[in-house]
Amino acid sequence: MDAGPGKIVSQAVCFDQGQDVLTLLRAVAKKTETIDESQFDIPFGGLPLGPKDLPLRHSKRIRKWLDNSPDESVGVGAALFQAPNLPVAQWGRLLRQLARMRLAAHNAKFDLHMSAGGLRGCEDQPPEQGGGLDLSSSVASDTQLTQFVLDPQNSTGLKPTSVRLGLGKELGLNAGTEDAEQQALKPWKGPQTDPRFDLIPWPVIRVYAALDAALTLLLDEHQQGQLDDEAFQFELRHARREFALMKTLYSMERRGIGYNTVASLAQATKARELMEQVASQLPFKPTYPGAQKYFFGPTEDQDGKPTGNLGHLPYDDKITKPSKSHPQGQPQVDEETIERLAAEGVPHAQQFARFAELQSANSKWFQAWADMTGKDGRLRTNHKQASVVSGRLAVSRAQLQAIPQNYQIPDGLTPVRSLFTAKPGHQLWEVDVSQAEIRIATAVARCQPMLDQFNSGQDSHSAACWLMFRDEFERDGFPTVALASQKDEGHPKWHEYRQVSKRCNLGILYGAGAGTVRGEIAKFTGIDYPLKQVRQWVDDWRRAFPPFVRMLDAASRKATQDGWVRLTNGRVRWFSAYEPTHKAANQIIQGSQAETIKDCLVRVDREFPGTVLLCIHDSIVLELPASEAEAVARKVQDILIEEFERAFAKPWERGGPVVIVPFAADCKPWGEPE
Repeated sequence: MDAGPGKIVSQAVCFDQGQDVLTLLRAVAKKTETIDESQFDIPFGGLPLGPKDLPLRHSKRIRKWLDNSPDESVGVGAALFQAPNLPVAQWGRLLRQLARMRLAAHNAKFDLHMSAGGLRGCEDQPPEQGGGLDLSSSVASDTQLTQFVLDPQNSTGLKPTSVRLGLGKELGLNAGTEDAEQQALKPWKGPQTDPRFDLIPWPVIRVYAALDAALTLLLDEHQQGQLDDEAFQFELRHARREFALMKTLYSMERRGIGYNTVASLAQATKARELMEQVASQLPFKPTYPGAQKYFFGPTEDQDGKPTGNLGHLPYDDKITKPSKSHPQGQPQVDEETIERLAAEGVPHAQQFARFAELQSANSKWFQAWADMTGKDGRLRTNHKQASVVSGRLAVSRAQLQAIPQNYQIPDGLTPVRSLFTAKPGHQLWEVDVSQAEIRIATAVARCQPMLDQFNSGQDSHSAACWLMFRDEFERDGFPTVALASQKDEGHPKWHEYRQVSKRCNLGILYGAGAGTVRGEIAKFTGIDYPLKQVRQWVDDWRRAFPPFVRMLDAASRKATQDGWVRLTNGRVRWFSAYEPTHKAANQIIQGSQAETIKDCLVRVDREFPGTVLLCIHDSIVLELPASEAEAVARKVQDILIEEFERAFAKPWERGGPVVIVPFAADCKPWGEPE
């Protein structure tokens, strides 16, 4: 906490920390041990909000810790569990005081959510009664985000960063300190998948909490010293961008998006019923190991008796690596394997594919998202700014950057997109940059053939189709087929060839080879073309767009030789020693797209506050008053086009005019069919 010029304050305080002593002792005590409950005269072990639930796995770890303690007396050892929490009223006083300060935080978005959420069970109360307070206007810096900008190749963890920079030595921080902390907290916080820091006794965690506060201030001071140097003005500008984005993401996450849990749970029930129907038709347990045994297991046992297995020969490219237990490897059974078996008409492959599809939809969406929805009927994701090397936003918890399209939903179930709802009097709208990757690639590669097609009104996939298959179209007497690119008339194979061109556009720019492109074509067209034919199409694409080929090769060489490539806004994308560099061009495209959509998010949130709910790569989902929904959405559409065209406008020749690749954006109510 920075209270102002000349006055820096660092403090660690305890609210609702630790576990109810008696509840804990009863959980970990052995039958032969007795507990003198009279010695615990602190209500709920000092927990002002009452006892907490203690997961069984947590109590087992604490029992193990106690057994290894020098003091074998449960009664004496229990003193560690007492948490000297401050009264709930002090929580409100603390928040009010913090609101008047200039705050530095490491991973500020997390801290803001904690302070806004309030104490356990007090979410709807005022701060003085344990409720939360929005401190976003008081947070002035986020040392984690700033470090990600200053040093993107290294960990942004507070203690590793401080050790690397030589900070905190006077506080006892040295290499290995973090390991000591992890060992000290390990018996208390539970498994890594579900850590419970609130259950750690205050005497155990206090020293580390205080150290974190002090290190954050030291790191903030160090960073500000760097950013004040004129040599770091580029980093200063981008640190400010990331900080502004953090506040936008925080407000989006607080807002959430409406989700119909009742309908979702009904679909979850229906999915389970359909799964039971399919499972009853299968002669094996409906699991991937069960499928492996049935489809590829021997048809007879050692005594020559039939096993009921099919003994199907495994695919050469779907065998696990040899091991001691399986020198020849094992059949690798996954979604692709089952799809192949189903295509070949292998018995029960289609039914198992159906079962797996239903199970996946339920576990990923219908049941999972209903369980994650808050009491207010809003579903929330968690954005991770400093975790993806390309700079793209990642999310955890609810994967709302991968909301399934309608065609991805198993037959018989309601599309997930229809379950998202707007609050009363509002509508959900989506604004989506059209074919952003190809347009960005056109600007980066300075690809005149594709630019000409854009300027003539073509979309990128129709343009690729016209250029790749020009000779065939003209030979068949369709020299103007490109003019019918979005219509049903024209060459009889237009739609088929356009799908091929689309997969070449997306696949090759993403660093895919002919084999991968072939698989994508088969997936979206249902036609399994010979690999030789696909290789010919890849060659046709490369001949149609030489600037794209030069960009792919140049980016790969740059990443291989120097270990990095530069995005269009100047940010550097580093490559690790083991990272493939043949996809370097794709990283430039995706990274530049991510940087631009960040600017769009911040601007839209500034000009239309309270409207942005989600960002899905190159699209923004808005919740708008019904009376002005379309008008506002159209303005947001203009913002996206303007920001993208400005970001990628530059001269293609030294001293030449600025070239603007035309961008387009779709604007429609959320949930409309593609």
